[in-house]
Amino acid sequence: MKKIVYFIALFGLMVSNQLIAKTLPPQSKPLSLAQAVSLAHQEKPSLFSATEDIAVKRAEEKQAYSSYLPNITASAELSHDTNAGDSNEGLPASVLTIDARSTFFDMTKAGAQKAAHFYVKAAHAQRNDTSNKIRYETETAFLSAWLLQKKVELIDLQKEIAELHFVQAATKKELALIDSTAFEAAILTKEKELALVTEYTNEYNNAKAVLEKTIGISITTPLEWNPHHALVIPSLERCLTNAKLFRQDLQKNKYDTAASTQRYNQTCWELCPKGTAFATLAHASETDLGENYTRGTTLNAGLKLNWALFDGTNYIFERDRRDALRLKSILDTNSLALDIKAEVETAYNDFCISKKELTPKNEAFKKAQLDFKAKELQYQTGLLSSLEFKTAFYTFKTIEFEWITAIVGVALKETLLNYRCGYPR
Repeated sequence: MKKIVYFIALFGLMVSNQLIAKTLPPQSKPLSLAQAVSLAHQEKPSLFSATEDIAVKRAEEKQAYSSYLPNITASAELSHDTNAGDSNEGLPASVLTIDARSTFFDMTKAGAQKAAHFYVKAAHAQRNDTSNKIRYETETAFLSAWLLQKKVELIDLQKEIAELHFVQAATKKELALIDSTAFEAAILTKEKELALVTEYTNEYNNAKAVLEKTIGISITTPLEWNPHHALVIPSLERCLTNAKLFRQDLQKNKYDTAASTQRYNQTCWELCPKGTAFATLAHASETDLGENYTRGTTLNAGLKLNWALFDGTNYIFERDRRDALRLKSILDTNSLALDIKAEVETAYNDFCISKKELTPKNEAFKKAQLDFKAKELQYQTGLLSSLEFKTAFYTFKTIEFEWITAIVGVALKETLLNYRCGYPR
């Protein structure tokens, strides 16, 4: 009987645990940097707008193609002749007319089609540039917010130490081991640490708000980033090559230059004479008035050219104007390439300098780790009090935060370098 009661109680406990587990909200996971970038790409309306612009450019490209296609019109007519003149019925007379009209090879339309193709490429480059900008802004905002999050954690630890000092000072004051001045100093230290916690918490909330605006959604979980990743310095030549290949604004400018060149090539055709040719073919079964139902065949064909007048003055003016625009586009592209080269070199040098400055921080952090392990061993063996151990832990976390600050600084420089290079794949 006792076993039955035991199993019933155990079964009831299992069912209740399952019900409790179902009613509890799911545990939220920290937000990683990769997740933040992915969310930003999903939520930002500017990326949707750039995508829609590609669709519009595609439609314009198809429209340019359709305007270049030839138009053919065909018509047919069937009639019956009932006026034969004798008892026999007239033979059916059929008439088939084909009228085909087409314009001579029109470079204007062909150029419009090519230009539309360049516009599509430029729209793709613009979308990629928007995507890169979203990624750069997200990474920068995330790293800045994450560093302030670590600062708040450090200040919280400092506040705990101040509270322990305050409790210790209160005990000593009751035992008359310290005077009122020392006790008031402990109170001021505690209040100062509380004010620091509030100050840095507000800064973190502001940084988190910037990140939320960048991503496009609210953040309800802490941020997670691993500062122990390996930072690799690429060669400057590789960075410049990547910038040349992947910088979307340079690509867009190249496409615009190509389109401008194509428009220039159209100039000599837009004001040139144009003509229209047409041909008519008629094949009919007819009735000869001299003989009953005599069949005959006729073939008629014609060619007509209507030439427009050639305006030499407008032609020369338009050619010179478009030539100037084409040269300006080429100069703008070269100027942009030089600007990009300067930006990449500056970002690369800043990254190398910050990476070099990280070396002593790494050494200091490694030494602090060894020192704290020794303090931890002393605390476990009873050689250190809780307050002394907490103070040693705070000292270690302070050095760790300085190391993390340097790591984030290098990561921000690395992010800027990648953005200058167009995030090479």
